[in-house]
Amino acid sequence: MPEIVRVDDKIIGQIEDGVFTKRVRQTHMLRTPRAWGIDCKAFLEQVYHKTKTIRIEELDSGTVYEISTEVFNRRKGYLNRGFGPQYFVALKYWHQIRQGQKALL
Repeated sequence: MPEIVRVDDKIIGQIEDGVFTKRVRQTHMLRTPRAWGIDCKAFLEQVYHKTKTIRIEELDSGTVYEISTEVFNRRKGYLNRGFGPQYFVALKYWHQIRQGQKALL
């Protein structure tokens, strides 16, 4: 059964079989730098110690992005642009796959 990941009572994703999955719209991608982010508290308290892979499912195009949790942790930057503190990793470190393809990790 998936573990729900919440921030301030808002569901941001789920953990199942060592994979944290976050489903988002394209508008949630950071523009500068082009990156995907995760709430700092959720990452430290739930994602980091319970997963091996982080998956972002971009709902508008169906594109899936994956990165190992360890690479995310090593490459992460920090920002807070009014939506709470987030760790982010630039797109160049993510494996981009289309829906229906097997992950590279």
